[in-house]
Amino acid sequence: MAHQLIDEGADLVIGSHPHVVQGIENYQGKKIYYSLGNFVFDQYFEEAVKNGLLVEARIDPNSGQLSFEDYPIRISKTGETELQESKQLY
Repeated sequence: MAHQLIDEGADLVIGSHPHVVQGIENYQGKKIYYSLGNFVFDQYFEEAVKNGLLVEARIDPNSGQLSFEDYPIRISKTGETELQESKQLY
């Protein structure tokens, strides 16, 4: 479905719901984030659900080009969301 959305004109696709960070793909020069995981969550039954990803999308006002910066996050047992040092989560 993500490929179809880009084929129909989307510049960016961000999926959600599985509660874990999933893969990132470049398709026809466009970015697909299949899932960013959790930002806020109150269950800690599995290590993977404690991790998430923030995405900063920038649009250059002159060229219209998109650029992205990914920021890994982690949810502590106290429920606080914290930025992590850069590491591969997906």
